[in-house]
Parts: sequence; structure tokens; C-alpha cells
Amino acid sequence: MTTVKEIMSTSLRTLAPNSSLGEAIELLAKHKCSGAPVVSNGSVVGMITELELFDVLFDPALRDSPVSEFMTSQVWTVADEDSLGHAAHMFALYGIRRLPVLRDGKLVGLVSRRDVLLSVLCNNPSACETMAGFIPFLDEPTADGTNQEEFLLDCPT
Repeated sequence: MTTVKEIMSTSLRTLAPNSSLGEAIELLAKHKCSGAPVVSNGSVVGMITELELFDVLFDPALRDSPVSEFMTSQVWTVADEDSLGHAAHMFALYGIRRLPVLRDGKLVGLVSRRDVLLSVLCNNPSACETMAGFIPFLDEPTADGTNQEEFLLDCPT
């Protein structure tokens, strides 16, 4: 059974509750990500995503506002030892795109819906063709410009 820790990203980009929305926008843009955990003393206290930051694009006066005023404070998490099936269930149940990964209550990684799906597809590349019609983002390029087919070619055997 594959666990979350085997596929999670440990290269974390986090924000503090008192970070400004301007800093949040810069962080997400610089690292081409759509959301980041908000962390205080190693504990996840919220998530800030492109959705919460959208208003800032049209109201520059908000750029200096603290992330804590706009973040989602109800954050669903998984443990690093949880199965990919459990993470997939969380994504489906709550309609979220990413899950902070905790060990002993502290943030150790981040896993996305895409991470889980790609891991499953790497273990069964023929499933990609079958699922491509049902999951539109499989044909979309990743942040580094590769597409699903290129990713599968790079999967470990």
C-alpha cells in the first residue's frame, strides 16, 4: 500500500498568519502554485488559495491586509502514514485540491489531487488513456510545461 509520505511534496512554501496578501500573491506566482498552507509554530492554521486572493487583483488596497483575514481556517489534513486511498477519499468528500500532510501534528508535506492521480497512473499507465476522457486536466500541461503523456514516460518502472 502506497502511503502519502511516498508521494508528498516536502518542498514547502508556507505563509504566516501575519503575512500580507501581497506576499501571498508573490509566493504563489513565483512558485507557480495555486495555494499554500498558513503555518504558526509548525502547526497549520489555515490555507490561502488563488480563490481567496482573487479580490486583491481588483482592489490593490487589500495587498497589505494579513493573510489571516482571508485564509480558510477549516483545513482538512492527512497523516504521512495515511494511504493514497484515504487521501483520494478526502479530496472527493471535501472537494479540495490539496491536503497538508502532518506528522505528530506538525506540517511535513503537501499532497495534491494530481499527485495522487499521477501516482496511481504511474503504477498502471494504461489507465491514463481510459481516464483521460473523464478527467479533463490530464491533457493540460503541468506547471513545468510537460503534459500527462510525458509524465507517464518518466514514471519509474
